[in-house]
Amino acid sequence: MTNISREMLQTYLVAGTQNTGMDDFLNILEQSLQAGITCFQFREKGAGSLQDSDAILKYATAAQALCRHYQVPFIIDDNLDLALQINADGIHVGQSDQPWHKIETAKAHGLITGLSCHTEQELHQSHNQPILDYIGIGPIFPTNSKEDAKPALGTNRLRFLTQQSELPVVAIGGINQENVAQVAKATVDGVAVISAITHATDIAQAVQALQKPWRRSTDENQS
Repeated sequence: MTNISREMLQTYLVAGTQNTGMDDFLNILEQSLQAGITCFQFREKGAGSLQDSDAILKYATAAQALCRHYQVPFIIDDNLDLALQINADGIHVGQSDQPWHKIETAKAHGLITGLSCHTEQELHQSHNQPILDYIGIGPIFPTNSKEDAKPALGTNRLRFLTQQSELPVVAIGGINQENVAQVAKATVDGVAVISAITHATDIAQAVQALQKPWRRSTDENQS
């Protein structure tokens, strides 16, 4: 898989063992895949994350195998060496992750490339890089899932930035079942979530709720 469609960004799960616990990680991922997530990003980073490279490799390869079984893109956050080692589908990097070297190298190896943006300036810089496949904009709402999260943008700012983007956009940060409809109105292609799925008591119901705004739009276009 060397490119990503807008539809693949619709329900984008981001998670690592720090979000689920080591014992539940693969089970939660498989339940999410069965429920219909359209993309998965392996993000093993932050407090409580694995530090041993062998353990990271073990969980990454197991997660990749599940994603391949369900034919869902498998993206790795930031870790270019790991992405190349296991031939992941893509890599996603933030502004502080020395992004352009990693993006250039990843694209040279045929990987999908995604970049997080928070400001209009960052977004415009991304337009000069034809090697980018999609943009993540956020955080939209306050979030506890990332320790270094920037100030929340809100949906009005999200809509403005999305209208400026020449690339597919996935909204990130604090998105859940209650606010996903207002995020979708900003004309993004999808939402990236962590706790909205990993902490859900009913994963299938959570995924269905996150997809509802796009299903409604599809139904209206067909009617």
